[in-house]
Amino acid sequence: MKNFKIILIFYLFKTSLAQEIVGRIYFLKNTSDLTPEAKEIIKKIAQELKERTNIIIDIVGYTDSLGSLKKNLELSKGRAEVVKRHLINDYGIEKERINTFGFGPRNPIASNKDEEGRKLNRRVEIYIRPPDAILSWYRNNVFIQPSYLHYWMDAFSDAYLYKLYKVNTKNKSSAEIFFPGKGELLVDEEALIIIYGFTEKIKKTDFKNVEISKGAIRSLLRGLSKEENFVVNTPAAFVELYSKNSKIHVNKKLATLLSIYEGKALVSASGIEVTVNEGEGTKVEMGKPPEPPRPLPDVPKVVLPLKDTTLSGEKILFKWIKNSFLTHIQCAQDSIFREIIEDTVLIEDSLILKLPSGVYFWRISGIDKDSLEGKFSDIFKFEIIEEIKFNFSIDRIVKDEAGNFIIKGKVDPYIEVLIDNEKVKVNEDGSFYHILKTKKNKVIVDLIDREGNTISTELNLDE
Repeated sequence: MKNFKIILIFYLFKTSLAQEIVGRIYFLKNTSDLTPEAKEIIKKIAQELKERTNIIIDIVGYTDSLGSLKKNLELSKGRAEVVKRHLINDYGIEKERINTFGFGPRNPIASNKDEEGRKLNRRVEIYIRPPDAILSWYRNNVFIQPSYLHYWMDAFSDAYLYKLYKVNTKNKSSAEIFFPGKGELLVDEEALIIIYGFTEKIKKTDFKNVEISKGAIRSLLRGLSKEENFVVNTPAAFVELYSKNSKIHVNKKLATLLSIYEGKALVSASGIEVTVNEGEGTKVEMGKPPEPPRPLPDVPKVVLPLKDTTLSGEKILFKWIKNSFLTHIQCAQDSIFREIIEDTVLIEDSLILKLPSGVYFWRISGIDKDSLEGKFSDIFKFEIIEEIKFNFSIDRIVKDEAGNFIIKGKVDPYIEVLIDNEKVKVNEDGSFYHILKTKKNKVIVDLIDREGNTISTELNLDE
């Protein structure tokens, strides 16, 4: 057999979403043999595949336009298959990671009217397959399992995720999964989800974009059109989200908890389908139909710290007015809540955190007794500066006949005093006398200096 020259252009792997060519091999007509030079380049591709064990490739074979279409389709497929066999047999690349196609004379890159052009068209091209999703961000202990591996990989930013890939978040860990052109899912701690992507629908019950086995996800699917849905399969229910903002939680008993913050959802289980509208939620237990939708808890009213306040000291009091069974509080060092410092659920109406100087953001939501969570509040930004000490003391608290509290105390003369949001008149020597009409036994005292620095404390009126 005559020797023939193989020209191959090798491209570095990239991370954009478009299909990217990583190798191109040219052949003489009627052959699919590989020369030593070609094998050396394929070796480089194999090494890259071993380093990036989460990616999948497409190998596409082509021919020139000479000969019959049937023969050219067979030849082009054979050229792709020989590259695949080389990667599998010589380098141990998993066969599930390689797809082969034969397109014959289609998609020419040069004219077929002369031999020089036909040489360029007799080729195999190797591409990185565009992912169904991307692990765009993660925090702490997150793992990925490709469908062809029996073990879990450590997560890394911008990891490609394909159909049937799994993502697992551990304790105090979270992740963000980006669906190109659609939006993202925020994966809470202790969650396990399976990626399906936006594959073609065969029939309603077979189609899903993701499957969640445990834990919670929050959807931020801003790219969905009004007619488009995002389908989530859980152990207990089939959920069609026509919603750009929602939460789905699979609890330890495998019940599905759905909260809709925007749009609506169709929830199916045990042959029953219900519509959950914006501001509503439902619970679906294993083997049972969905419960009738009901209103989600209202957003708790924030008391402290309010927006754009400046505080001093290390111990910061967070306080709110409860309107639900539990309250979910998050505090972070960034406004998109990736650098989370505190993420907890409380039955109380306050929390004290020890925080160093810096800028912080926090928000809260209400949770009912069935663990359905309402919408998050607005984001409250505040700043902690080096501790500022004000001279402030309460000399006396007396309750008069009308049930009002008479509060006497002293403060630095230049300090403004607010008790339960009521301004207190402070005398030139710093003394004050204030009558407070309230039925509460605890109030908030705000001390504000000339620069606007504020110290807030809780005052027990029963003491």
